[in-house]
Amino acid sequence: MVSVTAELFIGLVTHPRSRFPAGAGPDGLAQSLARALADKGVSTEVAVHDQDVWTPDLLVIDEQEIADSIDAELDVEARWRAYLNPRTNGLALRAVMAARRVRRRHRFLPRGVAVGDEHAGFRMVRRLVNIEVAHLSLMTQARDSGAGWSLILEDDATGDPTSAARVVRAVMAAAQGSDGPRYVNVSRSFDEGRLGIEHLLTDLGPVPEAEGVHALSAERPVTNTVCAVLYRGDFLQTLVPALDGIPLSPVIPIDWKLNEALMTMFESGQTPTGACWLLRPAPILQGSMHG
Repeated sequence: MVSVTAELFIGLVTHPRSRFPAGAGPDGLAQSLARALADKGVSTEVAVHDQDVWTPDLLVIDEQEIADSIDAELDVEARWRAYLNPRTNGLALRAVMAARRVRRRHRFLPRGVAVGDEHAGFRMVRRLVNIEVAHLSLMTQARDSGAGWSLILEDDATGDPTSAARVVRAVMAAAQGSDGPRYVNVSRSFDEGRLGIEHLLTDLGPVPEAEGVHALSAERPVTNTVCAVLYRGDFLQTLVPALDGIPLSPVIPIDWKLNEALMTMFESGQTPTGACWLLRPAPILQGSMHG
């Protein structure tokens, strides 16, 4: 039998202890979206990563690892803020990050608590390791599948599957060509003002066949969490190695690891202006933020 490459690879990130177990079920968005797309003539392949992969052999989580991970996340965030707005006041930014560093160490490195299952920092780092491995595994599968597009979802992604399918199909059609975006943020998570990216966005107008959804092109690559991101297949050929090249330790959230890779790729000329789109309104809600 000859295998047929799907037009869209759908990857779902979940976990045995997820707060959103329904997201991985037959009525979750990944499966219901695949059915809705099939009704519209779009072939899909669905893959689910639902394993707890952390072991001490993969990463030893001790107080030093927790402290280093806290520092690394805040360091990437500081670089990201300056990347979004080069006129950022560096002195003020360092003061803000120093204060946040103290608060996060107090929260995730409680005194007198042994590092283990009851330790806040241990649980935080273990969770981040599992999420990162799941995303990278699904991105690698998506790249290797040969699909033209890949949608990586987290299990708190929700929305009307028929409407989401219509928008995803329309965006895939509108974004073709060498001057099209390399990836599209399709989740409604933070608003652009809170992200501090409004000054980087240009409204390209309505996406044909998407019923009132506008495409916003970013002057430089930006993100709006990794709840739901649509990646072009050829872009994953570059993005996956860039992510793989960032060490697992210290552990930072996959959102920030993606930001770090995008900054590096943009600064080296691998992602041109216009490589990133956002949608307004986005068709997929991040349930952990919007209920």
